[in-house]
Amino acid sequence: MPARLSWRLLVVPRLLAAVALIAWALVRLPFAGHPPRPARHPPSAPDPVAAALRGAEDLRWIVTADELDPIDEAGHNTIITLADEVSTYADPATADLAGALAAQPGIDAVDRPDREVLLVRTRLALPDVQAAAIRALLTTGPPAGPAPEPRPPLPDVAALMTAGGFTGERGAAFRRHLPGRDLTQVIELHDGWLMAAVHEPGPDRVVLSRSWEWTPADVHRVLEREALPFCNATTSRRAIVDRWVHGLPWHVPDRLPGEAAETAERWGFFKHARDLRRYGGHQPPGPR
Repeated sequence: MPARLSWRLLVVPRLLAAVALIAWALVRLPFAGHPPRPARHPPSAPDPVAAALRGAEDLRWIVTADELDPIDEAGHNTIITLADEVSTYADPATADLAGALAAQPGIDAVDRPDREVLLVRTRLALPDVQAAAIRALLTTGPPAGPAPEPRPPLPDVAALMTAGGFTGERGAAFRRHLPGRDLTQVIELHDGWLMAAVHEPGPDRVVLSRSWEWTPADVHRVLEREALPFCNATTSRRAIVDRWVHGLPWHVPDRLPGEAAETAERWGFFKHARDLRRYGGHQPPGPR
């Protein structure tokens, strides 16, 4: 009897310790390999990108910076994406963009897994990271070959945009923040086309967008009749999901049906999400 009691006293605590270790490992497993996301510094200026552009306004959309979610094992928390038009300013196949970006103040580490993607570890605000990437790109020099033709200046639409509640400068992106709704509307002028978009915080910031062609003779007409009415009709999440469902059964405006359904569901509009999933295949919806 004493021997059996002694055996139990030895085994039972070990079993409990093993169970506790397994439970601890199961709790820790989902977080293994992903360092905590560091807090970012506030932006260094209202528009840090403007000072880095050197008149090349199209770099605002050629070079973009977003949160990397989740953070990778090396602690990279930001992804820099380069559009195809980056070749106007540098040859992405030969330019040392990673080295030039790593030399920028506030950049802790840079990795380049793809020709048009850079992963960055930094605590800078996203606008400052975008500005640093643009400065790095411009320091690498233009690609070999004939210099690009000078581009005509973009038209001055600041007065019209200010009257519509947007802030910005000539040739730059104009923004209108919607207080209390955590949404921002952006209108950008590029060579030959104009884009209007609605953004929300987070990695996938563009909720919906539209673009139109323009010429210097009709840019004000395009803004007044197309872009500004589009923005005025999408000033809330309810207005956006209603716009998507209103297009059924024939189409979902400005977004793929599956993506629109996921966004509506994430916002809590479950009936809209069901209709978008069910009637995205051109079947007439029932009464709302």
